[in-house]
Amino acid sequence: MIEIKKTLLIILIMSTLKGYCQKSLDIYYFLDNIDNTHSYKIASNNYKIQKLQNDFFRKSLYPNVNLDLSIPYQRSISEVTQPDGTLKFIERNYLNSNASLSTSQVIPFTGGTINLSNSINYSRDFNNNYTNFSSNWVNLSFRQPINGYNSYKWDKKINNLIKKKDSLDYLKNTIKIQYDIAKAYIDAENVQLKSFLLTENIKKVKTILNEVSEKYKHGRAIKTDVTQMELSVIKLNGYLKANSIEYENMLNELERVSGIEIHDSIKLAGVQEIEYLIDKDQLIRNLDYNGFELEWLINEIKAEANLDKTKKEGSISLNLQAGVGVNSSSTEFSRLFNAPLQTQFLTLGVSIPILDWGISKDRVTIALIERENTKLKKDEDKDEHIKLIEELISYSWNLKTQMLALKEQIILSEKLIIDYKELLLLGKLTISDFNNQLYENINLSIEYEKLKNNLFLLKFRIDELNLKY
Repeated sequence: MIEIKKTLLIILIMSTLKGYCQKSLDIYYFLDNIDNTHSYKIASNNYKIQKLQNDFFRKSLYPNVNLDLSIPYQRSISEVTQPDGTLKFIERNYLNSNASLSTSQVIPFTGGTINLSNSINYSRDFNNNYTNFSSNWVNLSFRQPINGYNSYKWDKKINNLIKKKDSLDYLKNTIKIQYDIAKAYIDAENVQLKSFLLTENIKKVKTILNEVSEKYKHGRAIKTDVTQMELSVIKLNGYLKANSIEYENMLNELERVSGIEIHDSIKLAGVQEIEYLIDKDQLIRNLDYNGFELEWLINEIKAEANLDKTKKEGSISLNLQAGVGVNSSSTEFSRLFNAPLQTQFLTLGVSIPILDWGISKDRVTIALIERENTKLKKDEDKDEHIKLIEELISYSWNLKTQMLALKEQIILSEKLIIDYKELLLLGKLTISDFNNQLYENINLSIEYEKLKNNLFLLKFRIDELNLKY
């Protein structure tokens, strides 16, 4: 008897020490460290790429400067007929080097382009010992489509909106990653809870088994009762073993999704029940200002831009070009810049479509229909989103209602287990009835935990709808 007590004391001490060494982590530890996940790193890198790409348009409005250098050398042998009718092969060697500097600047609000260029050329005929220098001091030109399609005007509007949309998409991706982590955590925590409930029930059944065994020794119970209780312990242990394997798989999944290494000693804290209100009108207002409205605004502008482009491509187009230049040439470099020559030009171009068999008109009709469809699809999509909001509110209300009902059922179930235990020991209740009540208690607790966790996960969807730019 003394040895048994010593053994029990050692087990108690080891269990206590194990409990102190076990590290407990809550769901927010994983949510606050989403930067460990590959998904977050990929989303962050994609956002950086999008920011760089969106900046291309702004940089395309800056002056574009190019310096070109070329030193082409050419050697040729040609057959030349002499005055006396004989043929002679003549070798010629040429060098024609060139350096040019060109600068171009777009004018976004008109769609025109200003070009400025400078160049210098050196040519040498080695056979005839002839040298020539030429220089384009400055050449300034301007090209302007008078009634053409100005892509810069539309691209500026679209690019500014896309920047905002990319920021919203990045935030939405972050929330979705958090949702995936929370879902993996909750799944693992549910299985952990089930293991805890099974362990507690095994203890209860073992307690009753000891009492039934004592009654059997004194002839107040039959062997069948003892056997049934032993089978119940074996059955519960089987459930516990299977659940332990599932828990290990869930922890592996949580480790994969979260990017955080999880040790066997880690204990997952239960998710706290949260309270939040869902304001339908506020959600709809946020829907008008968040990514939904932004995305459709981009689509509408693209449709308008396409219509403008289609109309102008099929109509009379006018183009204006003007420029001035100063250049010179000389056989000596020292005299190259002494006597410049001036040039000016002015060109008005007109393109008049005469016969295209109605293709331009049909294209405009198509663009008009596409613009109309864009507006119709927006209204249809908004109705779907409002319907989704109503479904979310209804889902939230159902979760809370079921949770209240389950709370009362769990309290009643706990009381029934105590009563069933007393009735079982008095011989007024079968072991099968008692086991059924144990399993029902486990199922009620697990179901309540699932409802509470679903309410927690629903918050991520609400946060996604409440995003603003």
